[in-house]
Amino acid sequence: MQIIYAAPFLLAAAICFCTCAAIRGIRKNALILPVGILSFGPGSLISFGIFALIAYGLGHKGPANWWYFAPYIIGGLAIAVCCSIIWRNIVASLPLSLVKVSLIAATFASILVFLPFGSWCVSHFIALDRKRLGWMILPGSLWFLTASFISWKLTKISEQFQPIAWWPAFLKRHTKDSIL
Repeated sequence: MQIIYAAPFLLAAAICFCTCAAIRGIRKNALILPVGILSFGPGSLISFGIFALIAYGLGHKGPANWWYFAPYIIGGLAIAVCCSIIWRNIVASLPLSLVKVSLIAATFASILVFLPFGSWCVSHFIALDRKRLGWMILPGSLWFLTASFISWKLTKISEQFQPIAWWPAFLKRHTKDSIL
């Protein structure tokens, strides 16, 4: 059940990373936006659970209606935004070598998400028996080589992926020394 719930978030995060990495203007968000997408899943479940416990504690014993989705979505979005802001500041303060490592990890993770999805699409149209299942090594090795090449290319331009932290400027504006 957890895989069924997490699969759309993993696929959306992989698509988001690949899209952000491909477009030069939004490369600074390539390591941040997937974290927001992935944190929406558990955040929405936690907020829905808290809401259901509060509703039950207040004596609501009726059937769930469409209003139950409001705390699910609002709580998930709030946690996703908070996690994205925190992660943005963490990535902004990382040395460039760790940004390179995270780019490699994100590339391979995205490719690993696309691999089962692509295999499922292929097996949906072609009946995979034992004889044809061995041929799935070819797309897997091609995807591995693609991930290796893409991660190598991304490490060459890794300075484009490091965002600018907003909190040092915010703290500097709101201290006593900056007012004087």
